[in-house]
Amino acid sequence: MVSALIDSTPVCDLCSAFERRFLLDLIQQEEPGALSDHPIPELYALLQAIERMWGGADAKQLTVPPQLIYYLAVCAAYAHHIPEDVERWRGGGAHDVYRILQGFMESVASAVKASSVVTHEDGGVYIDLFRIPQWFYEEVMDDQRP
Repeated sequence: MVSALIDSTPVCDLCSAFERRFLLDLIQQEEPGALSDHPIPELYALLQAIERMWGGADAKQLTVPPQLIYYLAVCAAYAHHIPEDVERWRGGGAHDVYRILQGFMESVASAVKASSVVTHEDGGVYIDLFRIPQWFYEEVMDDQRP
């Protein structure tokens, strides 16, 4: 179900296999049914992950690429103005959602490289409330080694 959702989106067409896997992991972290009410499910999952990374409603300041904030603002507009032609609207927003995905992945990688992560008792690696996919964490750490 989740993989069919990703494979059929305009955002997926823009993603590399690495980015697609990261996005799929974000979607799988969401509650079942939470995505079905949103016109751009991949945007919803991404915004939820970013909110968890920033500490939810009590968001703390993190170092993030400045363009990420711009694209978040753009996509917030997409999320609240749904025209009748939803598919064309989703296609138009795909590039912005894709840029948010790239910026978020860059932010997570920067936090991993700066050791701004915490290992929880369950063995997961987190930035605040956001659980970093284990494969992504390992990939970033492998890139750090000489």
